[in-house]
Amino acid sequence: MTTKTNNPDDQDGTSQNFAEPDHERRKSLRKSWKASGPVAKLTVVFAGISAGATILYCVIAGWTLYELHSGSTVTHALAEAAKSQSEATKTIAEQAKAQTDQLANQLIEMKNSNVISRDALVSVQRAFITFDGIETKVGNLNVLPPERRAWPHWFLGELEE
Repeated sequence: MTTKTNNPDDQDGTSQNFAEPDHERRKSLRKSWKASGPVAKLTVVFAGISAGATILYCVIAGWTLYELHSGSTVTHALAEAAKSQSEATKTIAEQAKAQTDQLANQLIEMKNSNVISRDALVSVQRAFITFDGIETKVGNLNVLPPERRAWPHWFLGELEE
């Protein structure tokens, strides 16, 4: 609907009436839809499908971006935990190395002590008494009952090197 105006801003002297009722507009859309051909109708349908697919893509892309962002936060926390765990493992390894060094020193001292003990034993000339067990037979007769026959024997003698 156009009306003639005397507005100097209009070039042709016409302007549209924007107060057109919504009902009239719907009727014109129905008439133009019915009057359009199948190619135009398919174009509108595929444009609607494209718009829906675009909206769906945007939703999925936004969700993916959110997951990437939240995943990077979790990955950062995991990396920090791994760092603190590696520092704790380093401390444990240093303590284990210190213990190993102490054990090596103890071994050296123990070997030195054994050398000193052996030298002291060799340098001393005296008799040593050792226990070899108790004899449980006199000839072919068993002096002790069977449950006590496994006793060890006494032996007196000198230590030989």
